[in-house]
Amino acid sequence: MTEKLGTGAKMRRTPSTPKHVQERPSRFTLIELLVVIAIISILMAILLPALKSAREMGKRISCANLEKQLYLVFLNYFDDNAGNFVNSMAGGGNEDNLFWYYIQTS
Repeated sequence: MTEKLGTGAKMRRTPSTPKHVQERPSRFTLIELLVVIAIISILMAILLPALKSAREMGKRISCANLEKQLYLVFLNYFDDNAGNFVNSMAGGGNEDNLFWYYIQTS
């Protein structure tokens, strides 16, 4: 005896197995799908704060690196110019010297 299932596959039913066992197609049920979605959303809720804190740590490290680079620039300038520190009015006191203008306004 051959029966047609909803997926298009034909299965032969033996007398010893119940009819409902062989007729069930291998598909996900709505409950199984909802459980998987719930598990994924729980994992995302757990991992997102950790990713956010890692991103903030990266921003802090980047900022500290930029501050260190500026410190080294000023220190090298100080050493190369006989102990004279950077003049804030370099370039004649106008905004033509954009690097110093940027340093003053930051």
